[in-house]
Amino acid sequence: MTTLPRPFQYSGQYQGKLARPAFKLMSSATQPLHENLYGAVRKYGASFQDMKVENIATGNVTVTYEIPSLSITVRVRLDMLDINCTNLFAISEEQAYQLITDFWNAVNEADDSIVLIQHVVTTSAGFNLTREIQSKVFEPIINFPKDHRPDVGILQKIDAFTNPLPY
Repeated sequence: MTTLPRPFQYSGQYQGKLARPAFKLMSSATQPLHENLYGAVRKYGASFQDMKVENIATGNVTVTYEIPSLSITVRVRLDMLDINCTNLFAISEEQAYQLITDFWNAVNEADDSIVLIQHVVTTSAGFNLTREIQSKVFEPIINFPKDHRPDVGILQKIDAFTNPLPY
């Protein structure tokens, strides 16, 4: 069995999709949402300067917090909670679960009528591949035309994506 090298990049995305748009959450009285989100991000080293409200004019209002120390962006939209981490090496599994829980609690406390219908988790890993790993691991599962085997440079950097996993 061939062992893949340690990925040079490892990222993840969590999306909690809502049953219906949370208009109450993004109404003009969003103070509870902002207070709750601020309380959640403060635990992870972010401040109110790391927050922005976007797309107010378009109706697709988004509240975004950046947590630079963990390479995380949290977005609360009308239809979902979206958490992106561009460096999963910087956060433990326990921290990731706690962070998702903290943000769901912040959103739910601001609007307890929200109904969650789906969790989607996607991860991505980037590897530098040698010709040996390419031929043993990837060529058996990738259908290349018989007259064309790609140069190792083509597959040198490959992203291995998991399928989104609804829970």
